Amino acid sequence: MVISKLKKGNKFGFSDKSGKTLISCIYDDVRDFSEGLAGVNKREGLSDWDALFGKGGFIDKDGNEVIPFIYEWDGSYGYSFKNGIAIVKKGGKFGYINKKGEEIISCIYDWVFNFTKKFILVQKGEKYGIIDNEGKEILPCTYESICYSGVKELISVKLNGKHGFINKAGKEILPCVYDKIGTFTDDHAIVKKDNKYGYIDRAANHVIPCNYDKISISEKLFKVEKDGKCGYFDATGTKVIPLIYDSIQPFNGLFKVEKDGKFGFIDVTGTEIIPVIYDAAYIPNNKVEIDTEQAWGITKKIESIEDICFKTVDDLENWSIRVKKDGKYGFVNEIGNEIVPIIYDHAWDFNGDVARVKKDGKYGYFNKSGKAVAPIEYEYAWDFSDGVGKIQKNGKYGFVDKDGKEVAPAIYDYAWDFKDGAGRVKKDG
Repeated sequence: MVISKLKKGNKFGFSDKSGKTLISCIYDDVRDFSEGLAGVNKREGLSDWDALFGKGGFIDKDGNEVIPFIYEWDGSYGYSFKNGIAIVKKGGKFGYINKKGEEIISCIYDWVFNFTKKFILVQKGEKYGIIDNEGKEILPCTYESICYSGVKELISVKLNGKHGFINKAGKEILPCVYDKIGTFTDDHAIVKKDNKYGYIDRAANHVIPCNYDKISISEKLFKVEKDGKCGYFDATGTKVIPLIYDSIQPFNGLFKVEKDGKFGFIDVTGTEIIPVIYDAAYIPNNKVEIDTEQAWGITKKIESIEDICFKTVDDLENWSIRVKKDGKYGFVNEIGNEIVPIIYDHAWDFNGDVARVKKDGKYGYFNKSGKAVAPIEYEYAWDFSDGVGKIQKNGKYGFVDKDGKEVAPAIYDYAWDFKDGAGRVKKDG
């Protein structure tokens, strides 16, 4: 049967689903029924001070007072049974009673909280501890904070301004010596000690000691920085890329790296795929760009070290990297071979299969095979749109296709980009 609170005037009782009174409205406040009992509050017949808040007790569904009105009523807290126990207040302190009214946890705490099904967080003064449902002390009230760690087996604690872990038996698993412990990601958490960073696993074992200026975790890979240099560790603490690079950025199964002002690409073993000899290397805009702190592949999330490195060169999608060397631009492929010579004053990323280049003030196009699809003779050339590129020659506009053939000769006063197989042009006003 559903029993609901009922109010008449300033008094409370209970009714059934139809509104029929089951327990008369004689109480000054009530809690909902929980586990067969309801906390209720009475003020009548009390001294002026006690009447200010009233006294709390418990009734059953027949209205029988089964636990006497001897507890201080807290208008917003306690007096509801959960797992066979309820929070009560006496003498300004909190404790727990069972359904027989027996104090199984004495009212000696400034605050209590149901931490888990079996454990209770308690507070004395400014310190916190943990007891079980039977009142047995698991942790004394000596900690500045106690909270969830994100791992079922561990509890995060703070002592003397430092953080650590204990288990549910109260045994210290990780001493309180850390300035900070991060949340667990992929079974690991970053820890900070003496302004240096390391990381631990779910068993609180040190996988990497606190020796690094910065650590970030992503998909079981750990980017570390120390003294201005970057490298990578795997989840076992094995160094997979040495700390010799000024910057590292994952891209398309490889890593773009910077060293001594030069750029190139390496694989996950640290082997150079594209030599670190270029003044700049640009990640193509028409590819999946990868966040510096996130290890993502081009088509799927990386699940392990093996996933971040393609098995063979043939597994790589045909892609090209725009590079700069000695002030000139060109393109190299996935194994570092030049496909567009590094002789141009500027180059733009491939748009589909075609890239624009500029030399001596003139513009043209190359394809990914390194073949010039349009001569370097135009006053300006735009990115391809809908399979054709808009060009300007002798002050007039026209279009070329991916083979360099003129789709429309450069005879127009102006032209707009192709769209849906057609391009708008202007001629003779």
